[in-house]
Amino acid sequence: MFDQIIKLVIANRFMDCEFTLIDGWLRFYPIQNTQLSYGGQFLSLLSNPLLLIVINLIILFLYWGGYRFYKIKRKKNHHCCQNHHDLWFGWMLLQLN
Repeated sequence: MFDQIIKLVIANRFMDCEFTLIDGWLRFYPIQNTQLSYGGQFLSLLSNPLLLIVINLIILFLYWGGYRFYKIKRKKNHHCCQNHHDLWFGWMLLQLN
């Protein structure tokens, strides 16, 4: 969420700014990404909205399958504590972003 706040601040206040941070190496020059994804900037194939939707559906299916697998494993191992389940679930949610 922190990165989204930074993006909003840059979009609202600094889109017209341009400056050098490290001479010859690092420059601040924000532009609007029109390629729908970071990978779309480099590969035109990843700019296809249908492909991006399919990739997201595959990731959601893998997440769902991993969650079900973990649930079944947890039932078999009763000595597992509840916090491990919550940490795993939270970690998987972060991977979707």
